[in-house]
Amino acid sequence: MEALFLTLVNLSIQTGWLISTVAILRLLLKKTPKWIICLLWGLVGIRLIFPFSLESGFSLIPSAQTIPPDISFHKQPEIHSGLSFINELVNPVLSENFAPQTDASVNPLQVLTWILSLLWIVGVCILICYALIRYVTLKYRLKTATLFRDNILQSELINSPFVLGIFKPTIYLPYHIDNNNMDFIIAHEQAHIRRMDHLTKFIAFLLLSVYWFHPLVWLAYILFCHDIELACDEKVIRAFDTEKRKEYSKVLLRESTKRTAILSCPLAFGEIGIKERIKNVIRYKKPPLWIMTFLILGCVVIAACFLTSPKSPSNAPNSKQNKVAFDAVYPREYLCRTVHESEPNFAYVLLENETDFQFVYSYLSSHILAGTYEIIDDKLILKNQNGDIYTFLYQYDTLIFDKENSSYIPSFRFSADLYPEPAIKDGDKFLLKDANDTSLFGETFSTEE
Repeated sequence: MEALFLTLVNLSIQTGWLISTVAILRLLLKKTPKWIICLLWGLVGIRLIFPFSLESGFSLIPSAQTIPPDISFHKQPEIHSGLSFINELVNPVLSENFAPQTDASVNPLQVLTWILSLLWIVGVCILICYALIRYVTLKYRLKTATLFRDNILQSELINSPFVLGIFKPTIYLPYHIDNNNMDFIIAHEQAHIRRMDHLTKFIAFLLLSVYWFHPLVWLAYILFCHDIELACDEKVIRAFDTEKRKEYSKVLLRESTKRTAILSCPLAFGEIGIKERIKNVIRYKKPPLWIMTFLILGCVVIAACFLTSPKSPSNAPNSKQNKVAFDAVYPREYLCRTVHESEPNFAYVLLENETDFQFVYSYLSSHILAGTYEIIDDKLILKNQNGDIYTFLYQYDTLIFDKENSSYIPSFRFSADLYPEPAIKDGDKFLLKDANDTSLFGETFSTEE
């Protein structure tokens, strides 16, 4: 659960840059067709949904992974935001208050991550339960609604029109609507359905429920709900002349005085922001083709800049060769080739397949660690069932032990007086054993300088 939470936090941080960009652009491009703005909000949704992205030199995201997934086990926990002033502000606080203590029974950052993960789950459940309760309550309230025509129902219990439903959207109208206004109102609600707004808003609310902890996601949801109303108005009035637009605006104004609290249900469409909607209707002009082409190309550029991640050092030629090495045939056994004070170390790492490992501190001990591993950039990270982390730097067919980012390793020796040091020390090298190598470990050791 903690790993999933940290993954979502990293995704929300990356998406925050895109949300900020879209929020600024919608202020600068007020005369832009609102469906273009909705398209940009769609890019925000894509960034929040997919936990992976291509690496690109065009990316404007400072860091692909601000919070390391194994930060709870770092001796000196740090973030990598891509902005030095943020790192300099946050990292000293993390190191001072959340660095694991050797004499402590618990890791403070691990506990904090667990608590935050639990709060996140609670928040998701609250929002989803709230939406379901409001939806069921509203459906029950409207069970007496009568059929007007097609998928349009009328009810005496509502004061303003709206669309309700996900897979079978239904238009609900109050009884008091004037016949002269009916066509405009129905056209607006039908435009919502043709634009699939009932589905996109549902997806937007699900994303809000998952990323509720990020304030910019709330901002994006509110602005998105506002912009789809403006885009829907534009779709309706696209073929209207000036007089018809004025009539449409009057209908919006009249109906705004009768609004009900339908927006309390996040899966329903009520009418919001009447003042801005009227202004948008009056000043709307269909842009020429060249402007539309330019705007669409702008969306493509924004997608290239914010739906991709910055290139990492792991894309260097050496790292590509490393990747090829890791994709070799399993099992792969790495033997410790370091000598400490004339004593060879008989530790080894065995990668059984693409996910499982065995790790032995020393052949002088019967203690064998087992679990799963993953490769992040140029690091091999082993994690056992107890949550202990052991990190190795990978260079071609060599593993180099990273003590600073690993859990504690005790000494497994015959005599603590003779060998008081831990079984494995920082920087110890583990070399890939050749499949044809049948020699004993001690015959090919190199001496530590």
